Amino acid sequence: MRRAHCAQVLRTRSIPVSADGDPAVAAATVHVGASGLTGLAAGALLASAVLFGSANTVGSAALPIWTAGLVPDEPAAAFTTALFVGSVGATVTPR
Repeated sequence: MRRAHCAQVLRTRSIPVSADGDPAVAAATVHVGASGLTGLAAGALLASAVLFGSANTVGSAALPIWTAGLVPDEPAAAFTTALFVGSVGATVTPR
């Protein structure tokens, strides 16, 4: 009864179910398909990593320069405060 109910729910949501109505087979099929798409997207993944890495490096290099110019008397304290505020903001904000 439970397996038939799961298969019916999957069908109503347009999720493929195997010929015998086994949702596990459908899930495995979707997983294999998604794995194939991931293999095709390896170039896009690499490009994304390169773009993220370069932007992150530029941002990391700009922060100490900016804080040193903002508070020239205490550049280390300004940099530490900027890092602390960024960390608190990243921790407190909802995901």
